[in-house]
Amino acid sequence: MKERQSKRLFIILLVIGDIVALNLGVLVAFSLKFSSQVPEVNFRPYAEMWPYISIYSVLILGVLGLYGVSGKTSRTTILYRAFMGTVGSSLVTMAFMYFTRGFSFPRSILVGAIWLQASLVFVWHLCVERIFYGLLKTKRVMLVAASGEIDRVASKFLAASLCKYEITHIYDEEMIKGLMDLEYVDGICIDTSVSNEVRELLMKRALSEDKELYIIPGFSDIIMQNADYNRIEDLPFFYVRSLALSPGAIVIKRVFDVLVSLVGMVICIPFFLVVAFMILTTPGPVFYIQERVGRGGRPFKLIKFRTMINDAEKETGPVVSVNGDHRVTWVGKHLRAARLDELPQLFNILKGEMSLVGPRPERQVFVDRFLEEIPEYKYRFKVKPGLTGLAQVEGCYRTDVREKLLYDLLYIRNYSFLLDIQIIVRTIRVLFSPEKAEGVKSIDSEVLSHIDEIKKSSIGKF
Repeated sequence: MKERQSKRLFIILLVIGDIVALNLGVLVAFSLKFSSQVPEVNFRPYAEMWPYISIYSVLILGVLGLYGVSGKTSRTTILYRAFMGTVGSSLVTMAFMYFTRGFSFPRSILVGAIWLQASLVFVWHLCVERIFYGLLKTKRVMLVAASGEIDRVASKFLAASLCKYEITHIYDEEMIKGLMDLEYVDGICIDTSVSNEVRELLMKRALSEDKELYIIPGFSDIIMQNADYNRIEDLPFFYVRSLALSPGAIVIKRVFDVLVSLVGMVICIPFFLVVAFMILTTPGPVFYIQERVGRGGRPFKLIKFRTMINDAEKETGPVVSVNGDHRVTWVGKHLRAARLDELPQLFNILKGEMSLVGPRPERQVFVDRFLEEIPEYKYRFKVKPGLTGLAQVEGCYRTDVREKLLYDLLYIRNYSFLLDIQIIVRTIRVLFSPEKAEGVKSIDSEVLSHIDEIKKSSIGKF
C-alpha cells in the first residue's frame, strides 16, 4: 500500500474510532447517572443530536492536531489534546443547548463524560498508532551530507521515533567519489550542503537502481518551485516569477489582517486584563517593547507581554533563550508554552507593521549575524513579518535558523489566502504543544554516539 493511501486509511480509522469513543463516553455517563433505565425525556434529545455533536467534535479534535501522522507527538500531548478537545466539544454543546432551548439533557452528563471520552480517544489513538506504524515497512536510508552538517541532519531522523526510517549508512560528501553499494538501502537522503556534482552523481545512481530520493532543499530548489515550463523555438526553459506577493495578494492579505486583528483585540480584552495582573506579580512593566526588523529591512517596535525578569539582558547582552532559561518568570513560562505572550502584536498588525502570517521578526543584532552566515536570509524581508508562520507550525522555537529560513521562503514562494488560513488553524495546535516553545538545546550525547557508530560501520561499504 502506498504511503499516501496508508495515511488516508490511518486518519479514517482514527475518525471512526473517535466518533464511537465520544458517543460511548456519553452513553456510559448516562448509565452511571441513572443506575436503572435512562429516562426517555433525557436521552431522546441526545439521540436526535448525536450526528451533529460527532461532526463538530471531530472537527475540534482535528484542529487540535489529533489527526496528524508524523509520529512525533508524545503520549502526554495526545492525552492533553484529547482532553481539551472533549472539553471544547462539551462547551459547544452546552452553548447550543442554551441558545436553542429545544435541545436539553442533564449538563452533568456532558461534564461527567469528558474524562471518559478523553480516555477512550487516547487509548484508541495509541492502539491505532501502534498497529499502523507496526505494519509500515521500515525504510533503510543512506545519508550523505557535508561533514559539518551530518550530526544535525542525522539527529532529525533519529528523533522521529515513530517514523519508519532507519539510517544504515552515513557518508561525508568527500567519501562519495566512487560507486557505492545501494543493494541494502531503500533510498538516499541528500542534504543541501552537498555539492551539485556529488548530488547529481547520487541522483543518477538512485534513479538507475530504482531507489527513493530524499532531497533536503536549498535556496535554488525552493526558487524553482511552481516554475512554468515554456520554450523558445525548440529550446525548453523554466520561467521563475519574482519572489514577492502580487499587488492583489497584498491587498487581500491586508484587509484580512485588519479585520482579524480588530476582532481579536476585542475578544482578548478580558484575557489581557487577567494576564496583565499576573505579570505585575513580578517587578517590571506588563509589556515588553523591542525593536525588530520588518519588511524591506525597516525597523519597528514590536509589542509582547513581558515573560522575563526586568532587564534580563543587562548582564548577558542579546542572547537567544535556551531551554530552562532562569530569566523566564513563572508567568512567562506558561505564556511562552502557549505562545500567548505574542498576542499584543495584534496592535502591530493593525498598524500595518506586521501580518497575521509571515516570517517571525528578528532583532537587528541577530539579522546581521544571520546575513553574514546565510546570504539568502535577506529574501525573507520580501514580505511583512507575521504573528505566526509556516516555520512556527512545522518547526518549533529551537528549530535551526537555516531550517526556519527554508520554511519562510517556502511560504513566500507558495503564498495563497488559503495557505494563510491553514497556517492560522494549525497555529491553534501550538497552544496544546508546550514542547514547541522549548528553548534551544544541544543534540543528546546518546544520539551523537549512535551517529558515530553508524559512521564507523559505513566505512568501506561501497
